[in-house]
Amino acid sequence: MNIDKKNIVNLKLITTFILFIAALNYENALLHRTLVYFILFILFIAVNVIRYPAIMSWKNSPNSMKKLLLLSFVFELIIIYLFEHYSRYQVNYIFHLFYFLMLLEIPIFFSFKLSIYLSLINLVFSVVKFIGLIYIKPGFGNISQGIFFLFTGVFLALLINFLKYYKVEEKKKRILNKKLMEANVRLNEMAIIEERNRIARDLHDTIGHCLTGTIMSLEMIQILIDEDIEKAKEMIIDLKKNTRRNLANVREVVGTLNPNENISKGVESIRELIDSFTKSSNVKVDYNIEGTPVKTNPNINIVIYRTVQEGLTNAIRHGKADHIFINIKYDLDSISLHIKDNGVGAKKIMKGFGLNAMEDRVFSLGGNISFLSRDGFSILINLPLEVQND
Repeated sequence: MNIDKKNIVNLKLITTFILFIAALNYENALLHRTLVYFILFILFIAVNVIRYPAIMSWKNSPNSMKKLLLLSFVFELIIIYLFEHYSRYQVNYIFHLFYFLMLLEIPIFFSFKLSIYLSLINLVFSVVKFIGLIYIKPGFGNISQGIFFLFTGVFLALLINFLKYYKVEEKKKRILNKKLMEANVRLNEMAIIEERNRIARDLHDTIGHCLTGTIMSLEMIQILIDEDIEKAKEMIIDLKKNTRRNLANVREVVGTLNPNENISKGVESIRELIDSFTKSSNVKVDYNIEGTPVKTNPNINIVIYRTVQEGLTNAIRHGKADHIFINIKYDLDSISLHIKDNGVGAKKIMKGFGLNAMEDRVFSLGGNISFLSRDGFSILINLPLEVQND
């Protein structure tokens, strides 16, 4: 970009030099005025050369350099006005073209807003001589010339500034699109991580619960096989059914990566879970519902189901409990779950994968959860209730 600006300045100097020679021939000035013109042109060249340091380091230049660039354009505008002022004609049309060159150059070096202001100042300077011409010789020809040059300047100013605005907006759009693409990549990565965490939680809850129930059943069968063979056979049959059902649950988690519809049925699915658990573990579970169950967001039912599932598993695996109490309460705008067992509890609660997974699920729905270890172990969660109409 800096190289382009430098080339533009060089091209402008070559063009203005050619125009300057043509204007001198047009003026056919005497030595005194010719000397004045050469001095003005040397100043014109010097002003453009002074711009080079500011142009070459525009982005990183201090404010003083930027002010220098702005002052150089102001001085150039004054020099162009002096070219016309010392002309033998009221309007020297060749010198007047310098205003147009400046209009083409301004938007390249300045912001859109500042470019508009400088372009307006340029147009004001450019019409001063035409106003004087019309005042001295009011006529259609002079008026039409003044209007033509004014509208030409306005057209150039609008065109170049519009192109500048379009270029800036296109750059902003590219930057914005790049940021959006980067944001989408980050969101996709976060979605993948979240999906992995969800799968890990579901696998932990499903497999852990299934294996715990199977181990408890096998231990009971081992005790009963010598005392009550018929009862042991019944438990083996139930164990086979439960194992097949648990295998289906594991396949569902691994294969579809979506929660089973049965899990999201609410109180019915929890009742089925408890019945299956009591048959395989011989642990007493008291299940109570307060309030009127309502059809709610399936995700809420899934969180409650998984929490109950993990709570049952932990009660016998870690707490060695034989009695578990589960209470679900439906309020107007919330649903709460309380799980308590009579196990050994813990002196200090150390959150493993299961408890952390519970927290993640609850927090994802804007709820809260707490754990207590007093006379056993307790889990309390509260979720905002989203009622769904049929």
